Amino acid sequence: MNRSIYLLFTISVGLGSMTGCVASTPAKPASTAQDRPVTAGQMKALTPGVYAIPDSHEVKLTYIPAGKFVMGSPSGEVGRRDDETQRTVTISPPFYMGIKEITQAQYMNAMHPDHVEDRMNKGPWAHHLPAFYKGGPWGVERTDVTSPLRSDKPMDMLTWEEATAYCAWLTKREAAAGRLPKGYVYRLPTEAEWEYACRAGSTGPFGVKGELATFMDLKADIFDGTTSNPIGRRQANPWGLYDMHGSLWEWVVDGYAPYDASQAFDPLAVVPDAEKVMRGGSYMSHKPAEDKDKPSDADKFRSIRSASRRHLPRDFDLPITGMRIVLGPERP
Repeated sequence: MNRSIYLLFTISVGLGSMTGCVASTPAKPASTAQDRPVTAGQMKALTPGVYAIPDSHEVKLTYIPAGKFVMGSPSGEVGRRDDETQRTVTISPPFYMGIKEITQAQYMNAMHPDHVEDRMNKGPWAHHLPAFYKGGPWGVERTDVTSPLRSDKPMDMLTWEEATAYCAWLTKREAAAGRLPKGYVYRLPTEAEWEYACRAGSTGPFGVKGELATFMDLKADIFDGTTSNPIGRRQANPWGLYDMHGSLWEWVVDGYAPYDASQAFDPLAVVPDAEKVMRGGSYMSHKPAEDKDKPSDADKFRSIRSASRRHLPRDFDLPITGMRIVLGPERP
């Protein structure tokens, strides 16, 4: 089997029939209410609320307060892997995080503004991406040929290097416009920031209230099992973040390594030449491995829990890799 396709299936583990997996129910902090927009000036002062980045094709960020949480998973959690050793972590500075993953339109208009709005081949399987036309294989629709791209599909097939390049581009543009808090940049989240925001105060396997089969559900006419799901159509977590479970594997800053229990404050794994960590699972995670017609609960939940980790080389892309940005303190 082609190595890339093998990785696609081994990284993605099935959702299957999912009932009875209930996350804790933290109160939604008033400071992260989505109906409280903030201006650029308020954002620079780290004011709680939702900030829409100008001229970004509607990239929106929500304020994530500082706090403490237990990172990783307990030994008895279904689907747990050995690299999820628990540690108590403090996130000391507040930051803003994208309420949704970066979409095809947001990425392509920034990084490839002269692209032809048809399709491009990428990947060893001649994967077509993106297809910005009605009825294309990615189901991306436009109102007419002269309208701006308004894709609601997350940008996939991204390498870690491409994801960080987008962040660098956005930082440079917004710094020139005077729209950054002092010492803050656009970047990928750290592993700790990602899990802290995903959990949103919860302590169970998932950061969304209710049965997994309910909050992961999409109507059959929206999800056909062959493409990524439209973003923002599932239930958000208590801090207003969508699709943290089972949309695309989201790149984070960290190199892959065992957790360092001594890093109790704002941990970051800086590991030269290490593969880069991904979080959240993907839309492919509903599919069982080829040799398992009836996956166990561990197989169903292994890749999509708040604590789930995977890793790939920084220059490797798959139809299940994407990104979510943060506006946070600059890190190494």
